[in-house]
Amino acid sequence: MTSINSIQGWYISAEDLKTYLGCNKLAQVSDRVNGNNFDEDKIFQAIENAEGIISSYLVNTVYTLPIKCADNSVPALLKNAALWIATFMFYETRSTDEVKYRYENAIKFLDDLKSSKVGLVCNNGIEPDKISNEEYAGIVVNVEQPKSYFNNCTPCDDVCVWDYNKRFK
Repeated sequence: MTSINSIQGWYISAEDLKTYLGCNKLAQVSDRVNGNNFDEDKIFQAIENAEGIISSYLVNTVYTLPIKCADNSVPALLKNAALWIATFMFYETRSTDEVKYRYENAIKFLDDLKSSKVGLVCNNGIEPDKISNEEYAGIVVNVEQPKSYFNNCTPCDDVCVWDYNKRFK
């Protein structure tokens, strides 16, 4: 048995979403049919969409993508932006004012990061890896999306079954 928490993106994971939203809320927003099971396709899609948005904003900046700290952690502000964007992805047209407000703030933060109005700092006070000026002039990004191979997830008890036949696209 493997945990649903093994769904991992570059900046956030299903565990991060579960911690941020709470177990029951994550089940409710990811399972639109009856709201009491984790829909891992929706969870993965929300993570993937959030990280795609982040990458599209930051692809031509001074940071090496995916952005990581020396200890392989994610800068807190970037992680929060990914959580806010992923949460907004669950709600689609039904978002609350708070969810929409956080999403808009995440996009504003990415705009400011892209234009170098703000920067990123890791927990140790050091900036994440940046690319050199020579690399920046001819940047080419090859992004590989994370994949998950789990099914039979049950909400809140973190149990999933590994399934080699299932592939997220």
